[in-house]
Amino acid sequence: MSDLRPIPSVTVSMVNQTNGAKTTYNISVVSFFKIQSLDKFTIDFPPEITLPFDAHCSSPSPSILDLTCKRLRNHTIEF
Repeated sequence: MSDLRPIPSVTVSMVNQTNGAKTTYNISVVSFFKIQSLDKFTIDFPPEITLPFDAHCSSPSPSILDLTCKRLRNHTIEF
């Protein structure tokens, strides 16, 4: 499959909810189909969110050995 259908079950939560504070975002993706190792996801954040140039991603899942992410545009991240 070259394109994934939209996944409506994505949750984004902030570790620090203080207005204007630097924080970490937890992103949870639940899929009804198997996600392959080279699949890519993009998330567009609202303009109020400033993403770092050097985004860092990690996974708590032992089945995901390597998770990379990068900022594509001012408010878009790919992982």
